[in-house]
Amino acid sequence: MIILAISCYITQGVLFNLLFPWVISPLIVAWLWLKHEQSLKEEGSYAAVMGFVSGSSLVLIYCHVMWLSQESVKSVSLAAANMDFILSPLYAFALGTVGAIIGYSTRRLRRDSCHK
Repeated sequence: MIILAISCYITQGVLFNLLFPWVISPLIVAWLWLKHEQSLKEEGSYAAVMGFVSGSSLVLIYCHVMWLSQESVKSVSLAAANMDFILSPLYAFALGTVGAIIGYSTRRLRRDSCHK
């Protein structure tokens, strides 16, 4: 997560960017959630967090790679790319939530099947 956050910062290419905390907000939420789960010290409680991290990281990596791979930078495509940075955290939260639900469900099904 830290490497992804640093690469997001370097990709944006500005020393002081007010949009940067918004762009990495899914990673901040995932880090806080992971710290909370570590404080509970329950075995197997990381599945939902790891699902969230996986889903949100995929979206952020995809958006930054697509932004870097633009061949021609025109004013129209540049505005569309900037909108991607505004919308990508929302997509990251959505896919991260789906990943968390899948991780949680998988852990529950696995735990229930092991006891039978």
